[in-house]
Amino acid sequence: MIGSRFGAVVGLMCLCAPTLPANAEQFERGDPAPAIELEDLYGAPFTSEGQQGRVLVVTFGELYHDRTLKACGIIKDALQDPRLEGQEIRSVLVVAQGVPRRALLAEAKDDRLPATVLHDPGREAFGAYHVAVMPTTFVVDAEGKVVYELAGLTERFGDVLGDALLLAAGKLSIEKFDEMLAGREKEGENENVVRAERRTNLARQLMRRGMLDLASEEFTKALELAPGYVPARLGTGALLLRQGRLADAEIHFRAVLKANPESVEAALGLAQVQVLRGGSEIDAAEELMQGVVARNPDEPRAFYLLGTIHEMRDEHQEAAESFRTAAELLMSRESWDVVPGGTGDE
Repeated sequence: MIGSRFGAVVGLMCLCAPTLPANAEQFERGDPAPAIELEDLYGAPFTSEGQQGRVLVVTFGELYHDRTLKACGIIKDALQDPRLEGQEIRSVLVVAQGVPRRALLAEAKDDRLPATVLHDPGREAFGAYHVAVMPTTFVVDAEGKVVYELAGLTERFGDVLGDALLLAAGKLSIEKFDEMLAGREKEGENENVVRAERRTNLARQLMRRGMLDLASEEFTKALELAPGYVPARLGTGALLLRQGRLADAEIHFRAVLKANPESVEAALGLAQVQVLRGGSEIDAAEELMQGVVARNPDEPRAFYLLGTIHEMRDEHQEAAESFRTAAELLMSRESWDVVPGGTGDE
């Protein structure tokens, strides 16, 4: 019964939703970089704490991912900048493929890769750094603080990376870095948002037709073009939810909520993650939905999820009332539209 109810909840994600603002970056300049404790492909331990005193470039991706390899090549070239001569800088790649290290060693032959490739099969580091796009690169200064985060492989990746390295090495002032960054962002921002919107629309169509792998590729490309493009984040979260990748879906929904705590779509997505996990997270899901209902008393999906939560607790009368309210609200809708990132079928 619960499984069929939840399947219906996914279908309810087809309803209309308000336009949402763009999401802010996950990390601000000066934030402590999360600790990394992993092994490289040879089994040697690596800790970010042990890198104190040197600039660290941490890239998250996969060995089979072409754009990750391209990013690694650009990073390698950037480190040859003569202005960085004599600086203590180390570049590492973190991969999460769930295969034995021996198999990864066979793949790690590309000369664009850094000398250190770390294995994160449990995705602990991926999660700590809130990685949502491959590749994602962090420049961390000698004190272990985030200098800049680059999500995806954009046309200006190399330029921004070079500026961030100079800032981390003390060769560029914060004021000059911000000035240069603003100029680079202004050059490509509007064009990239338009392209991200097109990619997102295509991803939705592919998703509704069950072509999840192709949809995932398009959502990823959209986020590479515009990391803060909320419809692409919501769509990616919905796709990951559909695939049962709850931890990865949660990253996207929480990212949107961080920028806009009143986001209905992100709250609904996160609540679905929590409902699927069950246990103590059911209370958190209920609190989220009560908040949505308080702000949006005509939101049927929130009532449906509340009904699902009551049903899981064997609170049959409360469940029936919530489902009835959801049905009445649905029947009163004059038109149904597909939401950004929705998962329903046409």
